Amino acid sequence: MVRRWVAVLGILMGPGVGAADEAPGEQRVLVKRAGVRFGYVAGEKWVDLGEVTELIVTVLERREGWALVRSGGKRGWLRAADVVPLADAPAFFTGMIEAQPRIGAHYLRRAVARAERGEYDKAIGDYTEAIRLDPNNPAGYYGRAVARHLNRAYGGAQEDYTEAIRLAPGHAGAHAGRAWLRATCPEGRYRDGDGAVHDARRACELTGWNDPDCIDNLAAACAETGQFDEAVRWQSRALEFPTFSGRRRENALARVKLYREHQPYRTARGD
Repeated sequence: MVRRWVAVLGILMGPGVGAADEAPGEQRVLVKRAGVRFGYVAGEKWVDLGEVTELIVTVLERREGWALVRSGGKRGWLRAADVVPLADAPAFFTGMIEAQPRIGAHYLRRAVARAERGEYDKAIGDYTEAIRLDPNNPAGYYGRAVARHLNRAYGGAQEDYTEAIRLAPGHAGAHAGRAWLRATCPEGRYRDGDGAVHDARRACELTGWNDPDCIDNLAAACAETGQFDEAVRWQSRALEFPTFSGRRRENALARVKLYREHQPYRTARGD
């Protein structure tokens, strides 16, 4: 559940975005470095969609050295050489670390790949090394918070979310993660309903009330404080987003049922 929550040459030769509406398959990949941009060709002009904001993106199609990806609700093309398949990412970044052992970003990216594989202890170790190399980068604390949260190290996760927020008060992911922990943690000593509502509302504000996961968190936080009508309202609002689909939608529908029965939601100890 926490997972809801990382030189342009011949640029006019990139394919147009409209040509790949029927993607035969999708693949999740990790972006190799910061500053990777994506876009598409309209007529004979390149339309720049900006920097890819996520570390992990979905490749919808590959064509002649380009990859069509989905990022930040947009679809565009980037150089295929700028991404690595998740399955290959740990080995790729191990090589980068061996060549440049003092670059914290390499540890961050390997940590992301390891966490995606469920290797939380290894991911936490990489995040810790990234923090040692760059202690003022909130990305290290946020990533370690998520890995600890998934690894059921709730106290450490809460500390890391808090440190990420201290370093970057506008970090929506850290507010959302701490809200989810405070609202749904199976260990009561870490729950804080009022704090969860505050964090969840802040995450919603920071994302312009356009992120269904943040709204989902607000529903859980309201339920934790006994505001079950509000919980149903916000959960129903999250379900209105077409991207809130698949297993996430099924789980959200189950939570609506709980809230209507005046019960808060608790993550299982194995979640």
